[in-house]
Amino acid sequence: MTDNVTIEVKKLDPEAKIPTYAHSGDACADVYALIAGHVSIHPGQTVQIGTGLSVAIPRGWMIEFRPRSGLACKELISLSNSPSTLDSQYRGELMVTLRNDGGSTYVVMNGDRICQMRPVRVTTAVFKEVDQLDCTVRGSGGHGSTGR
Repeated sequence: MTDNVTIEVKKLDPEAKIPTYAHSGDACADVYALIAGHVSIHPGQTVQIGTGLSVAIPRGWMIEFRPRSGLACKELISLSNSPSTLDSQYRGELMVTLRNDGGSTYVVMNGDRICQMRPVRVTTAVFKEVDQLDCTVRGSGGHGSTGR
């Protein structure tokens, strides 16, 4: 069973493309670039790409942006802050920050699929200060303390 949510999408430019799911049942929808011509991302460079869209996310939800696996594996193009979070109160243009970790320049063309987005229910925590925490097997071993 899936949890559906309606997200209102406003085109800031008539050429913008609404996110789409490639296949029924996919967890993430593809997000498309809206640029004049193309943008070259050189090795080691980080570039913000516009989508020409803004959204109204219902309260209690957020959107996560994630890299496209094909771009990440084949081209070493990823998101500089992955996953990135879009809160429900944001109404500006959806921007995607791509990073080139590869050895050659990657060219983004207008209309290219540049990342994926996933609506996620928001859960908030209540932070409670205490004097002691319960003991666990791992304890305070730190990052990598459980081995490879």
